Amino acid sequence: MLVRFVIDNIYSFGKRTEFNTLPGNLRTLPAHAYAQECGFKILKLSALYGANAAGKSNLVNALALFKEIVVGNLTADEVTRNKFKLERPEDSDEQLMAIEFIQNDVCFLYAIKVVKGRIAVEELYLSGKKDDTLVYERTTDKDLVSRIKFSAEFESNEKNMLLKEILLAEFVKPDKPILHLLANRENKQLAMVEIAFDWFAHNMGVLFPESKPAAFEHRLGTDEAFKEFVHEDGSIWAKVLQLKHQTYSDKGIKLSLTDESDGTVNLLNLLPAIYDVLYKKHVYIIDEIERSIHPSLIKELIRKFSHDEESMGQLIFTTHESVLLDQSIFRQDEIWFAEKDSGGCTDLYPLSKYKEHKTIDIRKGYLEGRYGAIPFLANLRDLKWHDYDHSQ
Repeated sequence: MLVRFVIDNIYSFGKRTEFNTLPGNLRTLPAHAYAQECGFKILKLSALYGANAAGKSNLVNALALFKEIVVGNLTADEVTRNKFKLERPEDSDEQLMAIEFIQNDVCFLYAIKVVKGRIAVEELYLSGKKDDTLVYERTTDKDLVSRIKFSAEFESNEKNMLLKEILLAEFVKPDKPILHLLANRENKQLAMVEIAFDWFAHNMGVLFPESKPAAFEHRLGTDEAFKEFVHEDGSIWAKVLQLKHQTYSDKGIKLSLTDESDGTVNLLNLLPAIYDVLYKKHVYIIDEIERSIHPSLIKELIRKFSHDEESMGQLIFTTHESVLLDQSIFRQDEIWFAEKDSGGCTDLYPLSKYKEHKTIDIRKGYLEGRYGAIPFLANLRDLKWHDYDHSQ
């Protein structure tokens, strides 16, 4: 479960920016604030609005980048390639991604600081409301020499210190995090590392508009509960995804995904995510959740999840669909906006900062520009298209 994400000097985030799922002092939709055994409360839904090119998708891109680096599919060079390209308020090569999350009822704080393709700092803490407890801190200097500091308890053991020496001598790479490396060690005192890595690998999902429903096909063949969730009769005869369409003769015809609409494909892509956030403590971050789906349908899907008081996971998404701006579906602290400042840096802020009444029409207010995060339309009004119309 995601608590907060901090990013600096990556994509359009030229200044340190935070997104979080921490509930404010609101009384609406109290079931949306999940109480956690580690003492935190977190929100089940988050929708991010903003104009085109405001940086909404870059939040999703950054979380996907973080995940891919942690699980070992990318190196820190990819972070450097996606450095903020405009002038920054602070002239620095440092790039930061930090995330606070909950896995197995334990709250973690994990961060990496990248400088010119190397992991300058990497740290994992057990996060508490008052104090954080060190699990490990890794540094790599400009000469590419790495050091690791573990908890005092870990380093009091001679075998553990020998393991540290071997890791530094043979396995630690300057452009790769060591979370995955440590998670694969058979050492009871690194159990917390394994739990933290498991969240990135299995409990955090990221979906983009161009994603294909491969997970849908796989889950049909491996997960009986999921098969019952998406089928009326549960009959699966071949692991090739085809959809049956009704015809005039009632015989029906089966079509492959290549013959289906973008909206149908996107719905199939969403179904595993919807299932997981309903029945598991998973978090899904989805870019353009409404892509090619009718507004009434996407609203009903989100409403069903919103009103389900037995749900367990988190659904975080970007959208342009204003029909979702409904206070019977979202708390005000679950609606976020992305807007660029005069220097081209993306800023993120929640609707709750405006302290609107719970009965106000927030959709109308958003479209009228009350909360910002909408396109600048003045230039379009000044185009004077007909002045250049030479058709007559």
